Amino acid sequence: MNKKAIALSFLTVLVLALLIWIPTCIVLSGYFKQTSQAVDSFHFLSNQINQFQTATKGEIKVVDQSITMDKGTVIAVFTESVAALIVPDIDEYTIIIPKPKVSECASKKCICLLADLKTTYVSNQVSLSYEKANCNTIPLTLIRTGKSTPLIINYEDLNGKKTIRDRAVYLERSSGTGFGMCEESPCLT
Repeated sequence: MNKKAIALSFLTVLVLALLIWIPTCIVLSGYFKQTSQAVDSFHFLSNQINQFQTATKGEIKVVDQSITMDKGTVIAVFTESVAALIVPDIDEYTIIIPKPKVSECASKKCICLLADLKTTYVSNQVSLSYEKANCNTIPLTLIRTGKSTPLIINYEDLNGKKTIRDRAVYLERSSGTGFGMCEESPCLT
């Protein structure tokens, strides 16, 4: 065999291998919902909230790393005394998310990365259930005033538009043990 034939044979095999390998990787990646980057990003946000405990009232902190979230995930903040998080007026719906039954949230304030979401619509209410919950206990109470929200959502929104989350999150310190979390500063005014 001459050199041209060997090179052509090699390139043909290489192209065929790539044509099989790339689609296989794309299909298989859909089965692994939570990437390590999204989990690391969630833990970073949780640590920022824990460090924010020493901030002074009114101090605003931009989480100095973009929060990366996978599609079909929600970051939710729960207080110690609730069985479910109820958030009204998101795309004209009320969203209800049950509090995870994990030790980090048992009678405690916690922040959770929820994955593999399933939605149930009843009238103008949306109940979100989830298969996976990655939670951390937090020392502060989320204040729901102004733009402060207990949810950062990354899923096909209720009107069918796709959302992509890889953006800044702001934390604002309130009095006592309170804080605000939002995607547009200021959070609490």
